[in-house]
This record gives sequence, structure tokens and C-alpha cells, in this order.
Amino acid sequence: MILDAISKDLQELFNNKLVKSNIVFPIKDEKTGARIEWQSSKPEILSASGEFKRDYIAHEIILTANLYHNGSNKTVEFKVISEGYKSLTKSIASSYIYTNYEIADQEYFETMEIIFAAFALADKKGNLLQHPSTINCLENISKYLKAGASKHGCWLILSIGGGGQSDEFVDIAATQESRVLFSKNVVELLNQYQLDGIDIDWETPTLEQAPTFTLLMEELYKQIKANNPHHLLTTPITGGRWQPPCYDLFNAIKYIDYVNMMTYGMTNNQRQYHNALYPSTKNRTLETCSIDESVKIFNDLGVPNHKLIAGLAYYGMSQLKDENEKWVGDKSFSYTQIKENLDQGTFIEYYDVECEQPYALDSNNQIFVSYDSPRSIIAKCQYVERKGLAGVMYWQHGQDKTGELTRAIRKSFKFK
Repeated sequence: MILDAISKDLQELFNNKLVKSNIVFPIKDEKTGARIEWQSSKPEILSASGEFKRDYIAHEIILTANLYHNGSNKTVEFKVISEGYKSLTKSIASSYIYTNYEIADQEYFETMEIIFAAFALADKKGNLLQHPSTINCLENISKYLKAGASKHGCWLILSIGGGGQSDEFVDIAATQESRVLFSKNVVELLNQYQLDGIDIDWETPTLEQAPTFTLLMEELYKQIKANNPHHLLTTPITGGRWQPPCYDLFNAIKYIDYVNMMTYGMTNNQRQYHNALYPSTKNRTLETCSIDESVKIFNDLGVPNHKLIAGLAYYGMSQLKDENEKWVGDKSFSYTQIKENLDQGTFIEYYDVECEQPYALDSNNQIFVSYDSPRSIIAKCQYVERKGLAGVMYWQHGQDKTGELTRAIRKSFKFK
């Protein structure tokens, strides 16, 4: 009777439990002194001591409790479900993070499916771990991202490259030997630091180099997926008509899980917006450079919508009126700075409904800034859902200390 009562209590505690973190298994019944020994059908995920290690997919685990009391024993089994990584089947929320890693808080990890940590750099031979930027990036991941991503089931991706890495990628992609070595180094890094994939930010191959981009992605894909089929291989590519043709996407896309459309920074002068959702009929957008136009460009190059992630901006780009009354490019502002200027009345905000684009002017009408706001982000997230795109990403999390923009993504995709 005593062991039956203990068994019933344990059933109520553990049967059909969703496991998200470590569990404290009782090893002794406090009332009767009965001893309890535990076994797990998948100790690599949930050990007999209750230590939980998240796998990419959910698992059904059978827990066995062996009960002992005054020479009697009883064995009872429970079924629990281990929670896997966040699903990537619909409306992915993802972000790059490059500065201010320390502001990644619980709301951030709750909201994001994928986190792209930037930047690791390689030398021309494909070595990664010797580069100071890689070391610094990995230290930031370990210090600020790893625990939160693990707790919430986020995919943690290392972004390699950026605007200053083009020459190295040219050499790495040039020969089969260098592609194999680089891919081997990537896999070793993924395993050593327990990351979930790699983002190749090559800005930008020439048309002549485009075939070598495909060869590089093919080798990476082959080695990464052979090592762990759940690991991701992604790449960011600027929107508009100029850069996407340089990536041989008709051939390369089969080796890419997601293309992050960098649909920001898309401006020249003349008070054009840098990250509009739709093109302007009033010459306020650079030709072909809105999100909507860029989607069609990628589609025409063979990239399906379910592999496209639309880019948002957590920063604004400003233009100044020069002595000839022309608007010329100036600098960028983080959303944190933009919000401060709006709150102080230094900037006055306007909204272009046609383009779903906020912009601001200073009180003297001499500074023009275009950017994303909660309103425009909600509009873009709704667009993504209507079009069946994979999701959204943004550059970059360290540029919004208010949290407003991330909460807009959260609201749009109906996060609890």
C-alpha cells in the first residue's frame, strides 16, 4: 500500500510532463523513508539524475522509478516529452547581434527563433580560430547568448564574414582544397562550441566569381549536414537588382537553408528611404530596392518564398541638405538614438503609408532620417505572413535598447 501511494504521487508529478529544463527527481519519500532509484530511456537527453540536454526535436522519454521499502519493491514507468528547439515552420523571428550583446534579455530569447552572432572572420586559408574577431565573437556568445538560447530553444548561428571579408572568401572559394579545409574548420568549430549552424556573409562575389560561391556552399552544406543534419547553412544577400545575380542562386539555393534579404541601406540621396516595404510612386525609393520588389527578384533567380527571410532595420540612415539644397548621404543613427531625438522633439516623425515607411525631419528641415518603427515592423511582419515568406530578421539587436522594435515582432507573430 505504501509503495502504491508513492507510485500514485509520482504519476501525478511526472506522467506526460513537458520537460524544458533540469528536473529534481526525489530519491527518498520523506514520509515513509522509501528509497527511489531512477532510470531514463534517453539518458543523453534526460539523465537519471534529472539533467536535461535539449535536442533539436521533441522526444518521448520513458522514466522508470524503482521503489524500495522494508524489503518490498515496485517499479513504475512514466512517459514525459522533452521539448525540442523552436519550430522553424512558420514566421521565423531572427536577428543579427553585433554590439551590446549584454542587452539580450529574456524577452529577446523568448521572441527569437534564430540568433545570428556576428562576426567571425577567416584568413585566406580558411582558418577561423586564430582570428581575434572570431575569438571575440565566440566569447560574446559564451558570455551573453549561450545560456539564454539553450534555455529557450533558440538556434544559435555564427555569422562569418561581413563587409570586410570579401578578399578572404575569394581565396577560400577558389579551389577544392581550400573549400574542403574551410568546411572542415567550420564543422570543428560548430562541434567545439555547440553551435547550430553557420551564416556565410560574403559581400559580394563578382559575376565571374558566382560559380565559386555555389561550390563553397555545396562543400559547406555537404560537410555540415553530414556532421548534423539539423545544423543550418544560411547567407545574407542585399536586395535590389544589382547584387543577387552575383550569387548563382539557381544552382546555389539547393545548398542554402535560408537567404536573409538585406533590404536595408537601400538608398542613394534625394530623401530616399533605405528600407521601404513597397516602392514609391514619388521617387522616394531606389529602383527595385523595396522588400516587395526584392522578393520578386529573388523568386526570379530561383529562391522560393519559404527560404526567404525579410530584413528589417534597427537603425536609420540620414541625409543632409547641402548648400545647393540637395539631399546627400550623411550617417546612420541607431533606433535608440532616433527614439531619444523623437522624445526630445529634436526630430519630428512622419509616415509614408504608400511605402509603409516612417521618416523624420529635424525642426530646421535640414536632416532627413528613414528607419523602422513599431508600425512599419508590424506592416512588414504582416506582409511576410501574407506572402508565405520564412520570416523576418534584422540588423542589429544592439541598436535598440528600448526593446520597442522586438516587441513589435513579438506582437505581430502572436508570441505569448
